[in-house]
Amino acid sequence: MRCRLWFIALLLGAAPAQDSGAIIQSGRDKLAVHDYKGALADFDSAVKADPRNPDAYVARAQFRYETSEFDLAFYDLSQAYTLAPTDENRFLRAQMQRARAQLRAAAADIDYFLKKDPNHAAAYRERGLIKSQMHDNKGALPDLDKALELDPKDVFAYAQRARIKTALKDAEGGEADLRKALEVNPKYAMAYVYRAIPRREQYYYNGAIEDCRRALEIDPKLLNAHLGLGHALRGKGDLPGAEASYTTALELVPWDQTARNARASVRDVRGNIEGALEDYSVAIKMVPSARRYFERGKIRLRMGELVEALADADRAVALDSTSTAWHSFRGRVLAARGDYAGAEKEFSQAIALGAAWDNNYRNRALARLNSRDFQGATDDLNVPSRNTSEKRGLQEQVDFMSEYLGDVRGPIEGSWYVVGHGAYLNINRVAPVTLRRLEMDR
Repeated sequence: MRCRLWFIALLLGAAPAQDSGAIIQSGRDKLAVHDYKGALADFDSAVKADPRNPDAYVARAQFRYETSEFDLAFYDLSQAYTLAPTDENRFLRAQMQRARAQLRAAAADIDYFLKKDPNHAAAYRERGLIKSQMHDNKGALPDLDKALELDPKDVFAYAQRARIKTALKDAEGGEADLRKALEVNPKYAMAYVYRAIPRREQYYYNGAIEDCRRALEIDPKLLNAHLGLGHALRGKGDLPGAEASYTTALELVPWDQTARNARASVRDVRGNIEGALEDYSVAIKMVPSARRYFERGKIRLRMGELVEALADADRAVALDSTSTAWHSFRGRVLAARGDYAGAEKEFSQAIALGAAWDNNYRNRALARLNSRDFQGATDDLNVPSRNTSEKRGLQEQVDFMSEYLGDVRGPIEGSWYVVGHGAYLNINRVAPVTLRRLEMDR
């Protein structure tokens, strides 16, 4: 009878659980030495070997947290919590909710743990980090102080408090906490990476670069250190160095979305638009998003690939119809294709959604000019300047518009005149002439 039950259990999948556990441990061992490709392969195999083992989902979620794939990590932890609704899994899920900016949901779970156990050190830490993400760094510090009072060995809490103190311009306090983290764990390279974030945000790029390089001295394969170094180098203006850092990150984790997007952007700025196009295309294959279609479409528009650019604009709008940027971009593509009525519609939609910026009014004005809606164009161009265009001369504004929309002035002659601080358009007649340079009277 026992043999028969064992055979039935084997058929139902109970036996592979032990194999799943061994695969999970193998993946964790690989993750510890930053063999990201091998670790992911093991965690995927563990889930496949035993789809009802919550530990397999937890392990893969922790991996995805380290590689900043927060949405996928949250999915895995939700699966784990469904299979095993324990407090441990609920707490891990709350961490992922915080990481992906679901702050209210995360706060509700953290409050549950603090009510249940007023001495829950990690819960105080997480509540502090939630406050920090809500831009309340001063309010976050008491929670992190409490977390470290209850658990003085929490290196993550020390590193985060160092980051927050640095953001609050308490450089000395930030340095002290960073040192404490490294005293507890000399190999905790992320302490430097976390401090590099506020340094970079404060435009202290040399300090951020120094921190990331120190992190890499401790752990040469630390993904986030390579990413942070790339961001800091780009901020300083070292674009070749930034691209090299992002490339190293992609060698470690080829599917990393941040590194792929960042390298594409740097390549674009450096003039390697073919390389940028390739990076965005790879990123879209991995995880399609409106932003990626938008970025790739901009490159295609500059390359003159109007059909492909419009296809990317269409996909961006389809994925997120509420974004003003996608509608404005689609308008630029339609104008470049000669569909001025369609372009006007898109610019109007962008303005209606809240993007009432000078560029959208000017772009819509140019579309209306080509549709011979002279009064509508005049109305748009009479909208007072509010943004960077205030610093431009009149012809420079026209050139600035053309850079985004394409030269669609066509056979329109207009005479510009200045009243006070505003530029106004008076349409006289249609003739194939070029607008003359006329500086605005400031």
